[in-house]
Order: sequence, then C-alpha cells, then structure tokens
Amino acid sequence: MTSYSGFNLVATKCCGAVYSTPRYSSINMSASEYWTDGARVHSLMPTDGGLRRCKCGTLYLMKSTFNVGFEEERTAPNPQFVNDSELEGLLKTDLSPEVETVVRRRYWRFLNEPYRDLYRAHREIEDLKFQRRNGFFNKILKKIGLLRGEPANGEKFTVPDFVPSQDFCNNLECLLALIGASESHDHLEITEILRELSRFEEAEKALVMLADDVSTTANLLRQLVGERASAPYRYRM
Repeated sequence: MTSYSGFNLVATKCCGAVYSTPRYSSINMSASEYWTDGARVHSLMPTDGGLRRCKCGTLYLMKSTFNVGFEEERTAPNPQFVNDSELEGLLKTDLSPEVETVVRRRYWRFLNEPYRDLYRAHREIEDLKFQRRNGFFNKILKKIGLLRGEPANGEKFTVPDFVPSQDFCNNLECLLALIGASESHDHLEITEILRELSRFEEAEKALVMLADDVSTTANLLRQLVGERASAPYRYRM
C-alpha cells in the first residue's frame, strides 16, 4: 500500500518557486497492466518521469528540485503536471536533454496507446475462443472424438499486427540517441527500443549487457527478440 505522512517542500532551480509534494512512508509499485515499453496502467505510483511545469513556464523534473522544508498539512501548491496531449507540441520547443528524454519516453508510450486498445480487444477475443474450445464439456467431447481442436499446450499466443508510423520511429531514434549520450544506460529500455524499431541484430547485442538479469521483463525480451517480434507486449510481473 502506498501511504504518506506530511509534505516535503521543494524549490525549482528555474525561479525558486516552492511546491508541496507527499512524503511517502510506504510505496506500492504495483499496477493493473505492465507493458514492455515501460507503460504501467493504473499504477499506484506516478510513471510520468516526474515531468512538471513551473509557474514561470519552465519545464522541469522533480528529481532536479531541492528540499527546502516540511509541512504537516499542505499549504504550498501542488506541482503542475504535464498532460500527454501536450507532448508533441513540447518536442517543437527548446528542451534540455534530461527533459527531452522524459518527454520523448512519454510520447513513445502515448503513441502506443491505440495499439494497446487493439491488443486488449484481440486478446479478449482469443482468450474467449480458448475458453470455449477448452471448456469442461468440450474437453469431454474432444476426449471421445466428437470435437476436434488444438490441445491447450498447443495454443499459439497471437497479437495484432504492429505497424509503427514514421513519427513513432523518428521519436524512438531520437530517444535512443539521447539515452546513448547520457551517463547511465538502461539496457532493458535500449533493447525494447531497438526491438520495436525491428533492429533485432542490435537488440541481440544489447541483450548481452543483460546476461545476469533474470527478471520477468528481461526474459520476455529475450524471447521476443528471438522470435523477431516487434510489437509492445503486455505481461504479468
């Protein structure tokens, strides 16, 4: 369970404006859906990269602020969030590399939203077909030879065709360059970007850096790269 006790007062570097943010006493990172592009649906913690807009108009990241105090009850204003609908326009402005990285990462996930809807609808239909083919009475009919069908362990997991737009690809290429120029490299994210760009040979090389990573995400990416699958996938943690 995510809970907080009081509020930290933080100031921005741009103009020194002070904002109030929850001081978390416990954090629950669970979500209802996990996706290979890093999207978390109905997450109990923000997954927006800490992107905020200051009252002076400057975009900043929460990690770039500095603590200036604490309050039991909120009196200072809450930091202003940036909506997904603003991301495309922001990319036409002058952004710092750190802010641009977060904007492009969020724009990537935003552009994948229509595909998520297709994916959910497709899987709902396929899962329903599977249940009908493998229901209790159908299993009996199959056993006595009155109904034909694939065995449960022979079901192939399918997803809709993934056809990225040029805007999508350009954004990922720019994000990849920004990540490559940064001091810290997230090889899981790099692998996923290369995979969604269908640059599978490069994705395989990126996976070498994850040789010791046995997480659910890393194992799934190994499987998908091996299958030459480029679509974002939903999975369980």
